[in-house]
Amino acid sequence: MQSKGDLEKQYSSVAQRIASLPPSDPQFNSVYQQFKDLNAKFDARNEQLIKDYPDNFFTNKLLCIHGSLDVRKQAATFRAEFWDGFDFNEPGLIYTPAFYNKLNRYFTELVPQQQDSINKYADVLMKLAGDNDEYYKTISNWIALKYEPGKTKLMDGEAVYSHIILDYFTPEKAKWLDDVSITTLRKELEK
Repeated sequence: MQSKGDLEKQYSSVAQRIASLPPSDPQFNSVYQQFKDLNAKFDARNEQLIKDYPDNFFTNKLLCIHGSLDVRKQAATFRAEFWDGFDFNEPGLIYTPAFYNKLNRYFTELVPQQQDSINKYADVLMKLAGDNDEYYKTISNWIALKYEPGKTKLMDGEAVYSHIILDYFTPEKAKWLDDVSITTLRKELEK
């Protein structure tokens, strides 16, 4: 296990670099990834200490000060319960700003901005939409447009777009599209 001091030195260096780079800089994504990796190392180190020394004073102090395990659990719970109480069988809600604000908040604030996470939670939301054609159409189109190649700033956002097109824009599911449109979308993916 890497020492806390070593991790803090690395963290300080990477934090300074990321603070000095604008998001448009070509190096920003790689430095930001280093930043996230170091955060994961800190979390893993803390979790291991908590696991190895559950009754230790330091462990209790760590949980009190950071609460990182509780915060992460709270965020996951909030994300999992975010759509509770939303009636996907009520067609009128889809035409309200409340729906679009909720959809936007879900994908921009609550879902981790990594293509695997976005795909995972897109699947969750599409499952919630179920057989309601209007919600299915609106959600799948919104996600596809948000992560359309050339328009998204998400690293590997094309993977989200591809996932939505391949899994949800099918003749059986995308009833609002004809076969020619679906074939055209899929051919565009091949490029």
